[in-house]
Amino acid sequence: MSEEHVIHSIDRELYGESFISFIESMGFSHYGYYTPNGIETVEDAKVMAKIDEHGVYRNDVFELSAFWWNDCTCGKEPSQEFLSGADYHKPDCMVYRPNFWYKPNDWKLEWYKYPLRGNTCNRSITPEEFLKMLNHCKKAFYE
Repeated sequence: MSEEHVIHSIDRELYGESFISFIESMGFSHYGYYTPNGIETVEDAKVMAKIDEHGVYRNDVFELSAFWWNDCTCGKEPSQEFLSGADYHKPDCMVYRPNFWYKPNDWKLEWYKYPLRGNTCNRSITPEEFLKMLNHCKKAFYE
């Protein structure tokens, strides 16, 4: 079986606190929703402009979205097969999309209900790689 077809996960105990701190430091809730505090600022408006109608935050370096509770957004029935999802749903379907996608190395992370619960990712990663990715994402968020 090739590496791309192996399902990996990351240790919630090891990575969870870093990931939650990362998203909360940028104004996202611990579920992954953007939550500006009170009066919308110019910075909030810049962030909101990068969030689509499904709540997905996108920039050139990463994408972040909360767990998707709703139905398929490409008109098909939800697939129960993680590995066949790409063949069944359109790539931008919310049923199939990862909750976190680091674009430079194509690392994708999915979770159930809240970050890192019942997670799967497309390849294993070291704690050093993980922190380096988060730092790059945070820098890109504030550019």
